[in-house]
Amino acid sequence: MNQSTINEFKLFIEQYPDKAAWHIISDYCFDDDTKENDAVTFSVLLNHDKIDTIKNTIKDFAPKDIKKTRTINDSFLRYINSQVFYHFTFLLRKQDSFLSSIITKIFISNYIYDIEEIINIWKVNSSHSTEYWYQVIKRLEIFRQEIEHKSFNYKLARKILLISMISGLIMYYLNIFNHPKAISWISDRDAMIDKYDGFIFDNSFIQFLLISSENIINKNDGKIVNIEVPMLYHVTPDRERKNYLDEFIRIPDYLTGTLADFCIEDNRFSKDKYNHILLNSLVNSDNHSIIQIIDENKGVSIYTRRIKHIW
Repeated sequence: MNQSTINEFKLFIEQYPDKAAWHIISDYCFDDDTKENDAVTFSVLLNHDKIDTIKNTIKDFAPKDIKKTRTINDSFLRYINSQVFYHFTFLLRKQDSFLSSIITKIFISNYIYDIEEIINIWKVNSSHSTEYWYQVIKRLEIFRQEIEHKSFNYKLARKILLISMISGLIMYYLNIFNHPKAISWISDRDAMIDKYDGFIFDNSFIQFLLISSENIINKNDGKIVNIEVPMLYHVTPDRERKNYLDEFIRIPDYLTGTLADFCIEDNRFSKDKYNHILLNSLVNSDNHSIIQIIDENKGVSIYTRRIKHIW
């Protein structure tokens, strides 16, 4: 993650006292041939009011998602650009196919093996539930078994690893800057969420612990220390019913839909409504980091660059 993003996120978090409660709300625009980019947005929201009050505010400003919306309500843009939000949007080039030349079958197999080895150590020494770690290993076994099948969905597996790693990184920075009492990850129903019994949430937590361990131990002369972990909640809709928090998803939906449509090289959009969102929410924004991830040399190296809109 770019240092400028980290610095800005830290300034945003420092507005609020420690031990706050936060929501991380995610939305994705993947594999849409009408879009310029694959995109994912994580909107970090301070738990600043009652859930139903926040829902009703969003419902009044944006009753439909961005695809079904013709006229953009500027009050909604002002709300998502207010100081209770910080947004991360990651853009992936279509031709990189979710970093397929890097996240290969061998990479995935080795990753699953390495994570299982780490968990076998953690479940002995960790303060977290031993039963939880056993359940994670079971989900890893499902993952490993599917890798051997001819029908294994590599693209879906790459998405799961990428999204969970990014969410774990965001939780890490949120934790060190605020020491929150609770973080909820609110996600819309998606194949990534269902696959492997929700392993995407396990891997997010694993990445959070790994990043935290590496940085904390380095600062303590290699000594093993306990990691302060907030209460973590994963909020997903029931399969048969409407998402209770559907209004929350509309926040990253507007940003994801806009930036997935954005042609970076030509600085253009396919519809005026996206340009309106850009000019009235993203330009000069100090609470939104747009990061493009690029497979520069087809598996040799990747780099990220931050896209900043200044008027």
